[in-house]
Amino acid sequence: MKALGSQPSPPSWGLIRTGERNLDLSQGYNYPDEAGSGITVYVVDTGIDVTHPEFEGRASWGNTACSGCASKDDHGHGTHCAGTIGGKTFGVAKKVKVVAVKVLGADGSGTDADVIAGINWAANAAKATGKPGVLSMSLGGGKSDTLDQAVKAAIAGGATFAVAAGNDSTSGSEADACEGSPSGVAEAIVVGATDKTDARAYFSDTGKCVSIFAPGVSILSAKPGGGSQSMDGTSMATPHVAGVAAIVLSQDSTLTPAQVKAAIVNGATAGKVKNPGNGSPNKLLFNAVIGAPSTSTTATSTSSSTTKTSSTTTKTTTKTSTSTPTPTYTCPWWAWWC
Repeated sequence: MKALGSQPSPPSWGLIRTGERNLDLSQGYNYPDEAGSGITVYVVDTGIDVTHPEFEGRASWGNTACSGCASKDDHGHGTHCAGTIGGKTFGVAKKVKVVAVKVLGADGSGTDADVIAGINWAANAAKATGKPGVLSMSLGGGKSDTLDQAVKAAIAGGATFAVAAGNDSTSGSEADACEGSPSGVAEAIVVGATDKTDARAYFSDTGKCVSIFAPGVSILSAKPGGGSQSMDGTSMATPHVAGVAAIVLSQDSTLTPAQVKAAIVNGATAGKVKNPGNGSPNKLLFNAVIGAPSTSTTATSTSSSTTKTSSTTTKTTTKTSTSTPTPTYTCPWWAWWC
């Protein structure tokens, strides 16, 4: 038996859905009481407002990897994601520590070189603590072998990754998550988005590279300077999974990234996602995953090295709700303005 924490009337419906098997948004948020205690999630994003009261002193600034970027969240995306991971009211894992790794600037974009530098820093920082780390990456762009290799190397070194599937699908066509980076990395936990009815969000990318779905529409979380804001996107689904990964590791810190992924995917609720898309698993995130699954896959420890970088542009994976007309051109999923 495990002790459970409970949060009556949480502000975000995504918390409620993550803590229950069957859809009933009138309930509170129930979660394993370990709640990520002793685990750190590195939020590779636009930064975090580490002074926000949501984090109760559990947030810290780690590294500013993008050249010319201010060491603060001047966009809001990273603070929102961090709040979903570990905020006291918005968070999945309410005892976890979150560390800002800034790789995207005030416009929500950056280069693969910046992102890879952030990944390398976070992987080394986690290894230096002697404890398992989780990297949350609500970003992506076109296919980049160098970025994918950096993620794979960090996973082989013991870091668990939750990454966004992407937002390039439309109501009339599906986009394949395998065609992006880092969403095409098989070793990562690649996250698609659902809405309040358990339907796949129309923008969420699909395919065999998607590992799991999580709430990603109208998600309320923290914003820089205090208060909260609502955002849509696979960006918002990803930190739900990062929070559950922290919960899993707080129950057993000896698990490898492959075992964490298997625990989350195998422990997910099956058959609930409406129209998951061609090749996607019908798996919806559930937070009360207990124990290590049987798996023959293990992570190999490797020494950290700097990965060759490119200048490809990477963007956040937030889907903004605006009155902007639908563009007539093909909109890349990393484009926040689409």
